Amino acid sequence: RTDAPLWLAFHGSQNMAMDFLRYSRLHIFAIENGIGLLALQGLPNKYDQGWTQFNVGPHSQPTAEENEQGVHDLEVMREILEQVLQLPCVDKRRVHCTGYSNGGRFCMRLASEMSDIIASVAPVSGLRYPQPNNARRPIPLLAFHGEMDPVNPWGGHGKDYWQASVPEAFMKWAQFNQCGGASMAPAFVNLGGEFTMASYKGCKEYASVELIRLNGAGHQWPNALYAHPGLGNVARVDANVLIRDFFSKHRLPEEYLAKSS
Repeated sequence: RTDAPLWLAFHGSQNMAMDFLRYSRLHIFAIENGIGLLALQGLPNKYDQGWTQFNVGPHSQPTAEENEQGVHDLEVMREILEQVLQLPCVDKRRVHCTGYSNGGRFCMRLASEMSDIIASVAPVSGLRYPQPNNARRPIPLLAFHGEMDPVNPWGGHGKDYWQASVPEAFMKWAQFNQCGGASMAPAFVNLGGEFTMASYKGCKEYASVELIRLNGAGHQWPNALYAHPGLGNVARVDANVLIRDFFSKHRLPEEYLAKSS
């Protein structure tokens, strides 16, 4: 085939790529749905307890500490994709990014810096708005976040990289995408006991932004195989299916593909 979508999938801090794929069930899901999956392994950060993570700090920018260590994940990602996108089976208009926690925040950095490649993004427990946002086009966005997240709190005011609330970051993306009603706070609609959703429509280039608030859930991948200890409840919402359906609606516009070729 020549039209397979490619998902970039990034793990959270203090995690391993293979463990993340098993935890999120993404490895089996990708096989069952004909999805190409590229899951990279983050490097240990000696400034943060030696945890494996991707280089993304406050405002979705690289950290000085990791730059000092020679960790240049963005440049590495570009080099890898330059090779992977030459494969005849991959549709260059269907390259998407999803990730958990630190990996989700890294997706937000890629949305800003690689908007000529990344068609859409779906962060879990990692929605941030890059400052500055260097994206050259509106970016379709689907985010998931537990309302009881103890690591990256829904209301913000967490660690240095997590000051803005989730709804604030969501609104900024809606404004960036020039969505209708983006000056208004997001309104959540109850879609069942497990979650509520807010969305902005009428966005430029149909780049809709959607946020799923996971009721009573913690810092976990929705419908994960198991729960990370001490990080709260797992929502029984099939994030993988929702992400697949969202990504399928949002391909990289032809004009941007031509610019990146």
